[in-house]
Amino acid sequence: MLSTEQLLFLINGIGGIVWEAEPDTFRFTFVSEEAERILGYPVSDWLKDPDFWRRHTHPDDLERCATLCRDASRRGEDHEFEYRMIAADGRVVWLRDIVSVRQASGGKRLIGISLDITDRKEEEAAKQRLSQLYEALIENSSDNISLLRPDGVSVYQSLAVQRQLGYEPSELVGRNNFDLVHPDDVAAAGQRFQEIFRSDAVMGPIRYRFRHKDGSWRSLESVAKRFVAPDGQIFAVANTRDVTDVVSAQHELESTQEQLAQAMKMEAVGRLAGGVAHDFNNLLTVIAGYAELVSATLDTPEFRSEDLDEIKRAAHRASLLTRQLLAFSRKQVLRPEVLDINVVVREVGRLIGRLIGEDIELVLETTPSPLPVFGDRSQLEQVLMNLAVNARDAMPTGGRLIVRTASNDTVAFLIVTDTGIGMSQDVLDHLFEPFFTTKDVGKGTGLGLSTAYGIVKQSKGDIRVQSAVNKGTVFTISLPIVREVDETRAWTPGEAPHGHETILLVEDDVHVRDLVEQVLLRLGYDVLTAPDGKAAIELCQRHRGRISLLITDIVMAQVSGPQVYAQVSALIPDIAVLYMSGYTGETILARGVREEGVGYLQKPFTPATLAHRVREVLDEASRPRQAS
Repeated sequence: MLSTEQLLFLINGIGGIVWEAEPDTFRFTFVSEEAERILGYPVSDWLKDPDFWRRHTHPDDLERCATLCRDASRRGEDHEFEYRMIAADGRVVWLRDIVSVRQASGGKRLIGISLDITDRKEEEAAKQRLSQLYEALIENSSDNISLLRPDGVSVYQSLAVQRQLGYEPSELVGRNNFDLVHPDDVAAAGQRFQEIFRSDAVMGPIRYRFRHKDGSWRSLESVAKRFVAPDGQIFAVANTRDVTDVVSAQHELESTQEQLAQAMKMEAVGRLAGGVAHDFNNLLTVIAGYAELVSATLDTPEFRSEDLDEIKRAAHRASLLTRQLLAFSRKQVLRPEVLDINVVVREVGRLIGRLIGEDIELVLETTPSPLPVFGDRSQLEQVLMNLAVNARDAMPTGGRLIVRTASNDTVAFLIVTDTGIGMSQDVLDHLFEPFFTTKDVGKGTGLGLSTAYGIVKQSKGDIRVQSAVNKGTVFTISLPIVREVDETRAWTPGEAPHGHETILLVEDDVHVRDLVEQVLLRLGYDVLTAPDGKAAIELCQRHRGRISLLITDIVMAQVSGPQVYAQVSALIPDIAVLYMSGYTGETILARGVREEGVGYLQKPFTPATLAHRVREVLDEASRPRQAS
């Protein structure tokens, strides 16, 4: 048997406080020496103070532990509990008490051991604080954090899912989230999702569309990684953000880039078309001009005027083609005037009726009040005719064509509606491109709508189209309303007017120059000719008589027509000018043709047109100007 000394040695060697106490008062009757090491109080203090335990137990734990001990001792049950005591140096020490109730000669006694668990408690508290921090970070993140099984079923969703997609986390937990992925994205997203479980690398970003609780689709982007839980289960931890606005901005940027590329392509083709038309107009001017001169000169029984008429008609048709090219390139010089769009519709309506055939009903609806716009009548008529032709071709078995006008305070609208086969989005995307056509080879040039587009844009207007397959088509043209009536004087064609003035002719195309010179000489004018601007200036400086009119091509090498006029008018301040060209750019228009009192003659032109335009410019220049 162990001696008392040996027993105490063993008790004091235990890594905890061994004690004995009364069950009702909690007065200690024995305390091992370990008590002083753990709490810093001498053993004598524990024994002589009957309220020692109550006095030094943490106030928040005192009543709970006292009640637990009292109840357990009354039932004679062993028990355990954890609580805090205040050490001599003020430290809070966590103790775990293992207590047995024993019957002694003096009555019941509590025998227990108090183990210092402060380190474990502090570690648990640190883990809890870290867990709370993680939870706060997750729940307050703008991205949704989710935990998914390999079958796509969600086991956790952070609160951000409610902000992103309208669902409460509980509405998605336990549900296969791929059921809400867009059908077009399920396969690709599912394949990427399965790759997560075959690698330890971070997978993503994975972009897909997910159904919002309100039924709309939101674009999401997820980054995910495989996670193995302590119990061996495998999950995917996904970090997901809403990128709907980003995707929308990307689509808008791509659309803008496509439009820019298309605009650049149309501009390049337009430049080419304008250049070709310019050269072609020179040839047509010579062909048509000489045909008219020959027709006026020859008058014998053997002469067949019908042959020359055919030449002139062919030249006229060719000139219409070049006008289409120039209108497409938006570089044709227009002869704008103030006109009532309602009148244009009614007048062209007669031609449209014969054009579309009897199986198509034509309806013209114009506003009761005039709609004055500033535009070229022939060009606007051409736009209407082009749209009518397209409508006719879209209604091969008949239908209805409605041409109507409308307006608001500042804009006049010309609306052309047909009940035809309509167009798909692919066709609409290329509708105004040059040479684009859905018609069979030989049945369309592909210039009709691109020409209409160019004419409307050059007239400071806009053209839009709405269409769907089997739903018909609506073209809407908008043009600015003109508030002031233009008093532009018009001339009436008749016998070619003659004159006697001296004219300086500058033209770099020898054939056009010779033709214009012959016409002017036959009309009685004195003509000085020059092949370019430099020769024209030298000729003007040498000539001693009066020069009343300068006729010059606009686009020439080295010295342009406007530059020639600037130098000549410095020598002859009151000289009039008549520009002629088959092509002109906006810069030259701004510097020359649009100036007050400056004439312009569009190539190709006939001798009769030349005669009237020359006379008109000369007569205008001779009128006395009113003092301002």
